[in-house]
Amino acid sequence: MYPTVDPVSLATALNISMDCLDALNTTLPCDPILLDMAQTVENYWWEADNVTTLCNASCFVAVQDWDADVQARCYYDTLVAYNTIVPASSVSGRYWDGVQFACLTSGNATEPDGWYSDDDTSWCIIDSQNWVGSDFIKPNCTTDPTNAFCSDPTNLDVESTRIANLYGNDVLCSECFIQTMYQRVISPYLPDHDFSDYLIGEYLDILDVCNYTNAMPELIIRALPDYSMAMPPPVNLTNVASDTVCTGQTIVTSTLSPNANCNSLSQAFNAATGDVQTATGNTNCTTLKTSFCLQQPCTLRLVPNNATCDSLSASFSTANLTVTSVQLLNWNPNINGLCDSLTVGDYVCASVPGGSYVPPVPPAGSANDGGQQRGGGDGSAALNKTTSIPSPIQSGVTTAGCKLFGQAPAGDYCYNFAQEFNIPLDQFYLWNPVLGAGGAKCSTNFWAGNWYCVSGPASAASSTSTSTSTTATPTSTAPAVPSPTQTGITPNCNKWAAASGTDYCYIFAQEHGITTDQLYAWNTVLGSGGSNCSTSLWKGYYYCIGVSG
Repeated sequence: MYPTVDPVSLATALNISMDCLDALNTTLPCDPILLDMAQTVENYWWEADNVTTLCNASCFVAVQDWDADVQARCYYDTLVAYNTIVPASSVSGRYWDGVQFACLTSGNATEPDGWYSDDDTSWCIIDSQNWVGSDFIKPNCTTDPTNAFCSDPTNLDVESTRIANLYGNDVLCSECFIQTMYQRVISPYLPDHDFSDYLIGEYLDILDVCNYTNAMPELIIRALPDYSMAMPPPVNLTNVASDTVCTGQTIVTSTLSPNANCNSLSQAFNAATGDVQTATGNTNCTTLKTSFCLQQPCTLRLVPNNATCDSLSASFSTANLTVTSVQLLNWNPNINGLCDSLTVGDYVCASVPGGSYVPPVPPAGSANDGGQQRGGGDGSAALNKTTSIPSPIQSGVTTAGCKLFGQAPAGDYCYNFAQEFNIPLDQFYLWNPVLGAGGAKCSTNFWAGNWYCVSGPASAASSTSTSTSTTATPTSTAPAVPSPTQTGITPNCNKWAAASGTDYCYIFAQEHGITTDQLYAWNTVLGSGGSNCSTSLWKGYYYCIGVSG
């Protein structure tokens, strides 16, 4: 039930006894998804095989035994939920309450501790999904315009809301209907509302109408639970330093756009989404503080669908740097989600915040010793470079006419990288348009381990990109369609580009100078508004980036 953490720390955090924690932390022989659904059993549509799986003997008895154990061992323990103090035993209790409701059958429900047998003919919850009735009897205001309901729809008489009048006797007096009503009104978690009083009164009325009174156990009036409000924990201000200095980026709130959100702040300051939320103290990244402190900038990446810590760290690794999950979590101490289920669409740091240390160039005239500081020459051996077209390389990096390529080290920014190769920034951006005009996309498109042109032609206007693209000269005949492509691409396309394995739709569109709306309109395989981008933008496949007419 709980993640693998130190049990003493967990018990302390929950403010419960170790014995109670041990009782709660039990593995059950049940389908976890179906068991979780049973907590709010009436919020779901159930199929017969779902109920059969949940209500097998081993699961049913195990949940019952688990709840009995928790009730005994957590008797004096409480938890805080939604600012309310509740019994710790309600954790298992709500599961057991839901399982009992889900597992009612037409043959067993009068047995308090029973469960289904092979002779049972139907699950009550399956039957209940086919019951046809109404919430109330609506008067005919055409024939009876003086009825109070016609002027005030909330003014209903008792007979109009009487359940015995809303269903036929074949449903009303069926065993499943009566047992379902009984299970609902005896629940220890029946809320203290007027509607609950209404249900109890209607249940007793149904027993009378159906002559079923002697067949059912007597209702026992339960004591109402006393759920006290939880007091907020005391704030210890004695250890807060009054002269705390921000070692990262100090953000003055008044300088921000009133429409700023988590992602826009992440992009503006190259900070992970979780770090922005933590710094502002709000999941929406709004704050009443006059300023807040963010960590140093880092290289950002978006979390794709189905990402885990392992898959992200592997995608950030290069031939020269292996990124581990531990490093990833060190760079992202406030990452959202669990490591096996990270929050899609968040920005995370793919490099060390603040960048890694770049050693100074060794003194001129020292012996060349592989670029090592103990006797290196110009330090160039610390940088990987090649004259042939290397891999990996993004589309939008000049290859035709480029005389030298450099590999981006982990932790570098565009500025550092250009300095290391002694080239002006504007020239670097000209040779590598994937980085955007003036380096506008450096924070998202400058990737560690990828190669960039560091000595290109005098003008990049005649250069081509590494992504294979084809543009048709306007003629009366349609241009040749490249391969491979998917179905769902506009037939009047006259310009194509292949996707790289690391592209996202919005990056792919930016690289080729089109809007995402155009990309989605010309490539309907990507779904309305790009809803299929995470599954249908395939490496090496061609997509339309221009149309004729």
